Amino acid sequence: MKWIREYTRKREEGKGYHVRRTVYANDAQRNARTAYPSNYVRTTRYSLLTFIPLNLWEQLHRLANVFFVVVMVLSLTPLSPVGAAPQIMAVSCIMGFQMLKDLYEDWKRYRSDKEINARPAWVLRE
Repeated sequence: MKWIREYTRKREEGKGYHVRRTVYANDAQRNARTAYPSNYVRTTRYSLLTFIPLNLWEQLHRLANVFFVVVMVLSLTPLSPVGAAPQIMAVSCIMGFQMLKDLYEDWKRYRSDKEINARPAWVLRE
């Protein structure tokens, strides 16, 4: 007699729909034919290619950063009584430190993911 265990798992992409999985006990051949995704954990936000564009996009959603960028752009016009160099330095420092902080946090997430994915797991075999 074969036991069938069905369970539903919410997808990691956050789409809100469910994927139905069927696991057949004592039937390794039938289970081998199914192509379920791995249990690999990835909580990092960025990759090497997406770090700078995504981080700038996130930073420009903060009102304070938008204010500093607007002030910097206005200081580049000839009507500005203040030089552009101090404004450019201020924006560069604020956004640069924020980028370094985000990079460090993402690196810590990467290390944690690597540690979790390297943990041994029990696999039920025949």
